[in-house]
Amino acid sequence: MKILKGKGPFPPRDPKPLLAVGNFDGVHLGHQKVFEETISGASDLGFSTALLTFSGHPLRTLRPVKAPMPVMLPEDRLKIAESFGFQTAYVLDFDPALASMSPESFMKEILLGSIDAAGIVAGVEWRFGRGREGNMTLLGDLGRDLHFKVIAVDPVVAGGMPVSSTRVRDLLFSGDVAVAAELLGRPHFVRGTVSRGRGMGKDLGFPTVNLDAGPVLIPGEGIYRGAYVHSDRVGPAAINIGKSPTFPRGASGLEAHLIGWEGDLYGETVTLVFLRRLRSLKAFTDGEALSRQIALDVEETGRLFTSEAVKGVPR
Repeated sequence: MKILKGKGPFPPRDPKPLLAVGNFDGVHLGHQKVFEETISGASDLGFSTALLTFSGHPLRTLRPVKAPMPVMLPEDRLKIAESFGFQTAYVLDFDPALASMSPESFMKEILLGSIDAAGIVAGVEWRFGRGREGNMTLLGDLGRDLHFKVIAVDPVVAGGMPVSSTRVRDLLFSGDVAVAAELLGRPHFVRGTVSRGRGMGKDLGFPTVNLDAGPVLIPGEGIYRGAYVHSDRVGPAAINIGKSPTFPRGASGLEAHLIGWEGDLYGETVTLVFLRRLRSLKAFTDGEALSRQIALDVEETGRLFTSEAVKGVPR
């Protein structure tokens, strides 16, 4: 997939692209439906396929203090989009100039001018333009005069409620990674660089990797059954999020015992995959009692692991 960044104008495509448009944070089931409608629509209408997304969440520009923590990094959104068959991705800089555009200007200057698109596919509730004044109805009205195809996609409903990035974030913050995975169509994951810790896990008999994951959503505090991906290797991982109540002087963070792994990973990239929350953090009487509980967590994590657990997680 060719990735084009900035504001354009971009090189013309032949045939013109049908655009899947949105922020697509998490690429949940609703986003995937937009992707599928775009791929099938482009095939039926004789267009090429393209994704139009933004360099950051619009609230980072409009109201930074209210901007949510992203479910995944932008590069992972693009990797997942590529797996659906998109040929091109346009990543626009969402800055004050773009935010202040009227809906009409956004369509004429960006969609038609910079990209020369044949049409767009977006969720029926998608809003755009200055003050979020534009919607799919307005875009459809404008499109009829300009011979521009507009396809509105109804939301995916799960558990009686529409699937949304906000709903996914709420579930992850509460630690309910299993239900979040149902809405995402894959388990939640974070990718980061292994850094040095205090070595407390090793002292307890269960060495851990400490992960610097960057600006991405980490689930709520607790102990999780999970998996790890490193290069071409996949295996089970018992994951700890938060500060140990037994040793409160330790730092709060994200660490995991990679079951079956031996060797030094400092400075390397590891992906942690969250499958189910096992328990909350609790204080134990001493290190020996904590070690016994960790052994139980590790046993359950390893016993239930299958390589299918990481299906859909981009490498």
